[in-house]
Amino acid sequence: MQQASRALFAASLVVLLLGATSVGAPRNAPPPDDEPGPREIGLEERAGTRLAQLDITVLGPAEAITQLTADDFRISINLRKIPEFQLDRFCTPREPDRKDKKAEVETSDAAPLAGPAASYLFYFDQPFLTMEGRLRSLGVARTLVDRLVTDNSPGMIVSNARETHIIQPLTSDRELLKSKLRQIENDREQWLMYAQLENQRVQDVVDAFNWDTGINATALHGAISMARLYQKEELWFTDRNFRRLAITLGQLVDLKSPKALIYFGDTVRSNPGEHYLSFFGKGMRQREPSLSAMALDAMTGSLAFDHVINEASAQGIRIYAIEARGLASPIDSERVRPLAVTSAGSAATSSRVRITDTHNTLNDMAAETGGRSFLHGIRAGRIADRILDDSSCVYLMSFDPEGLPEDEPLPVRVSLDRDDVDLRVRGRIVIQSESARRTSEILRAFSSPNSIPDPFGIKTGLVPTGFRNGSYSALLQISVPGSPLHETTWDLGGSLVADHKVRSKASGRLSTSAPNVPVIFEHEMSFKPGAYEIVAVAHEARSGLVASSETKIDWPQLKGGDPRVGPIVVLQPAAGAFLREGNTRGSGSLFVPESDPVFTSRPTAFVGIVCRGKGREAVWAERRLVGDKVHEFPAQELEVDEQSCAQVRDVIPSNTLMPGYYRYEIRLRQNESVLEVGQREFVALDEPAAPSP
Repeated sequence: MQQASRALFAASLVVLLLGATSVGAPRNAPPPDDEPGPREIGLEERAGTRLAQLDITVLGPAEAITQLTADDFRISINLRKIPEFQLDRFCTPREPDRKDKKAEVETSDAAPLAGPAASYLFYFDQPFLTMEGRLRSLGVARTLVDRLVTDNSPGMIVSNARETHIIQPLTSDRELLKSKLRQIENDREQWLMYAQLENQRVQDVVDAFNWDTGINATALHGAISMARLYQKEELWFTDRNFRRLAITLGQLVDLKSPKALIYFGDTVRSNPGEHYLSFFGKGMRQREPSLSAMALDAMTGSLAFDHVINEASAQGIRIYAIEARGLASPIDSERVRPLAVTSAGSAATSSRVRITDTHNTLNDMAAETGGRSFLHGIRAGRIADRILDDSSCVYLMSFDPEGLPEDEPLPVRVSLDRDDVDLRVRGRIVIQSESARRTSEILRAFSSPNSIPDPFGIKTGLVPTGFRNGSYSALLQISVPGSPLHETTWDLGGSLVADHKVRSKASGRLSTSAPNVPVIFEHEMSFKPGAYEIVAVAHEARSGLVASSETKIDWPQLKGGDPRVGPIVVLQPAAGAFLREGNTRGSGSLFVPESDPVFTSRPTAFVGIVCRGKGREAVWAERRLVGDKVHEFPAQELEVDEQSCAQVRDVIPSNTLMPGYYRYEIRLRQNESVLEVGQREFVALDEPAAPSP
């Protein structure tokens, strides 16, 4: 997928554990009679380390904050004192802002320590951005990019609108990041009006109250029904978008601290829709079941908010929450009339309640993760200063989490036996289990395959098989060359993505019991014509290594009715562990990427798909192989069915090709006219000899 538009729908594609299938040498096989087996001595050797980390920002005079030791800190987690821990100090005292006398600090004669490289994720939560906030947030973000992003401190941009898109993966190129911000500004797909129309929704409730100047039961219940409807809508929006935010945090998995999410939002609330209850007094809320349900739903809505905080705590991410709209605030254009106020038992100002709830949410988001909130239009330069202050001197506390609960939030308390140093620390920490951490890594591999190294050399391809009822069919193939481990367990999965959406997905698991056994996962897919990206992930469970890749393909559109040549792929036989629809085999045809050579010692198959269009006259598919000489294959007449497509397959026997450059061509001819040409270029080489044992 293009880096500018990675859809996070891939989060639904965490590899399913479908049950292991063993392929290769049988496990626990007895040694041959002529070879003595290893002597069983009853001992099993295991080694392992596990550390949890807590990042602590210290603020104060440089000579004080750079000289702290473990004896200065008092730390407890989940009300349990942590007596033994290791401290790593990363401090680079910053130059004070000359315009701000409070920023002046004393400098130390000692050389400053190298500060840790920070990573910044700029997150635009479009459903909760007003028009003013959207415009201002882009301006603030441009300043923050200039101030925060350096060669050692990369940034990335994510915009959550109708879908969640990675606009720009991690990069240190400031100009590229700012160009992507301009892209968001001009892309109407990134504009949502939900936050902008909040005043109108509130006004609808007020109008329902004021439907009759008298105390009218019908008007009162109409206002309750409308408030309940809008609260459900806000609850749904909040739950969906908080879950997307939690998934996005996985983009920072495995990056070193400090890690920061810079969040832009205007109307986000952890108690979604509770502000509608401000129209109704306490007595009314107790009498009306609908109002009681609204209060309960608002409390339930906080679960998604807690999920965001827990994920940030698990990944060591600090959230810097920015109220993007600045000093602009919602104003109630019309109030509930006095008689309706008497009936409802409340005269609260909705705009004040909404602002308070949003500010509380942004404050909590920052405080619980050790970040900061910026409300009431704080200028971008001051925001940058505060964020840089937080990363200018960081102590990483590493400790053994043995005995602490896993995968649940644990309260954190940190204090110092000094009065000249201030601390900023997250309010909770989550000790991730191994399975939870692996899930986060796989989510990241699916959603941003270019962000992680590939230790395997994963290869992906689609082999066309046909066309029916307006959709192509193809065989998805994901392969890895194997592992030197004698026993491996592989989780393999792939998704077909178009227009930021997952169109098809598949996954499977298989095990091998011999080293260096290639593993190939296959699955039949059906999809409409168009451009796609294939995102593939391979996870070896025993070593814990994860790899991912993305491949672009373009399958011809048939709307014009013209004959078309689709993708052409190259296959060669190979031994390995093949898994297809739950069945395994020890050999099969392996997809050869364009970057790989074709081996002359193996048979070579060329597989393509051709579509004849709507014309009634005969269409012929002519194929030839061009190299040191031209080899013609027998022409194939396509069937007369309108817009039908057919698979074309040609095979070259083994030891036929000589080393060199070749081009395989498919030409669609009607009478004497060539209508369409498709080709696949490749290099043929002699297969290298297998290494001696």
